[in-house]
Amino acid sequence: MRPMLILTVLLTFGAADFTLAAEPSVPQVVRDTLFKQANDALSVANEAQANLLAPTSYGKGAEDYRKAETILAEGGDIERIQRNLASATELFRKAAEDSKVAKTTFEDVLQTRQEAEAAKAADFAAEQWQEAEQTFGEGAIRLERGRLKSAQRAGEEAKSLYKAAELTAIKTNYLAITRSLLEEADDLRAKRYAPESFNRAKALLQEAETELTRMTSRWSRYCLDGKRPSGSWPTSWTSRSILTTVKKKP
Repeated sequence: MRPMLILTVLLTFGAADFTLAAEPSVPQVVRDTLFKQANDALSVANEAQANLLAPTSYGKGAEDYRKAETILAEGGDIERIQRNLASATELFRKAAEDSKVAKTTFEDVLQTRQEAEAAKAADFAAEQWQEAEQTFGEGAIRLERGRLKSAQRAGEEAKSLYKAAELTAIKTNYLAITRSLLEEADDLRAKRYAPESFNRAKALLQEAETELTRMTSRWSRYCLDGKRPSGSWPTSWTSRSILTTVKKKP
């Protein structure tokens, strides 16, 4: 075994129990030097949301990166570490580049996903959110393989799933909070002391719930039969305007 490799192995084995002092530890310096290019490429890929938009290249890059970490931790051959890191770097860079195309292709889907995320769909409509994420992931993989039309179809399906998840989250979360506040107001005899405001608030809540139910049903049917509903989302009933309406004073 070469002297430099022996030193690397010894430093690596000692790294696990090493406590950072005022100066950086030698094992960390060794790791930082070996992993610098891969870490830089990974940062760029993460900034580009490559894990979402180019999952194949990103996933393979992450696998090679983890292999390099394992080999380093086990004191393996430094050339194997470098080969895996070189592969990871190339794949992360490719993923970042592919993500630029995906962002254009899935622009509307990403906007809808962002709205669902803002409504906390992952927490309050977890099953629908996961289905949307899986469908979007399939679309991204198809795009990586050059299947544009198929990717676009998956993107449209994911878009409807994200919207349905957003509406479910609004009903579960925001309207539930509003309903709770109305119950609290009822306990405080708001119906007696401010009947007009109280009844108006109840009417607005019912209006929002009814419209949300209609919209959820409409887009759920689209998810099942693949027939896109005619028209677009009523601009007066986006999630933001629904919340504004519910909270609005008479």
